[in-house]
Amino acid sequence: MKLSSKIIAIACVAALALSLVACGGSEATSTSTSTAASTSTAASSEAASSEAASSEAASSEAAESEAAESEAAASEAASASAEA
Repeated sequence: MKLSSKIIAIACVAALALSLVACGGSEATSTSTSTAASTSTAASSEAASSEAASSEAASSEAAESEAAESEAAASEAASASAEA
């Protein structure tokens, strides 16, 4: 092989190795970034879930108290009818 062919081959190998190293570093960074984003998204989802559960519990309590008020009103109406 000629000397110029060897130099070109070594330069190609060096360029390939350098590009692999450069791409490998950015992949690790994007993985840690996506992991952080996943963690942040999971925390947001959990907060939204607990907020929804709180809203649901409040709605359930409101419905129960409304039902109790309706029962009391019906009971009073029945008492008033019985007295008349």
